[in-house]
Amino acid sequence: MKKRLIIMGILILIAIAAMYQYLESSYQTKADAIRIADVNHIASLVSKYHQATHRFPFQKESDEIGIMISVYIDGKSTVNIQESISPISERIYSYQKFVDELQSVLGNDAVVPMDPQKVPSFGPNWYVYSVQNGNYFIAAHLYHKNSNARYVESEGYYKYEISNIEVPEKKIYKYQD
Repeated sequence: MKKRLIIMGILILIAIAAMYQYLESSYQTKADAIRIADVNHIASLVSKYHQATHRFPFQKESDEIGIMISVYIDGKSTVNIQESISPISERIYSYQKFVDELQSVLGNDAVVPMDPQKVPSFGPNWYVYSVQNGNYFIAAHLYHKNSNARYVESEGYYKYEISNIEVPEKKIYKYQD
């Protein structure tokens, strides 16, 4: 009897784990589609900003100080300045500063979406906007392999990236209006 209960318990745990994996994968498939659409939407806002000002958000500051400026679009970033771990320095601006900058030119209708996943279960769950040397990059981290994303770090972590320039070897695509 005891052996039967142990076997049933193990089978129930295996079934729960399989169901969780199925639900997680299904959720991430939908979230990846939203992430790609969000990155393209953010790129459209940056493109409109550029059309109006002839520069990208924070490009002037980046050019003046000679370092990359990044925004982690997660709604939580409040750090103003940070040195990156790599030998390259970067200045990190908050999500709100990015929104304020876009809205100062495009109006209050410029809405910057955030990753749909509120509780992380894999790699980073945010978008990144960076500007340096007159070029911008907007990236999202995808759960599933995607032909338009490059493998970055571990299984299930792919980077989808849009820019004002194309870098085919890194699967960075030029934004098309």
